[in-house]
Amino acid sequence: MFWNKFFSLKWRWLLPLLAINFLYFYMQASVIYECERGGCQPWYITYWSILPFFTLIGYILGKLTVGLKKKIKKK
Repeated sequence: MFWNKFFSLKWRWLLPLLAINFLYFYMQASVIYECERGGCQPWYITYWSILPFFTLIGYILGKLTVGLKKKIKKK
């Protein structure tokens, strides 16, 4: 029952965001590990620290698309 509701069209746009967040936290952990070992590269940290902003943009775009689909269905 829960999975049917979760994978419905209304929530489907959230799945890529969850995947991006999981990837982000995994990469942050590996960056910390690499920095502790002394193999830190500045571009690597910058790229992965910017990723949450892309996630936020994706979240906003997802909300807008769901809202637009609802408006189109009403017409």
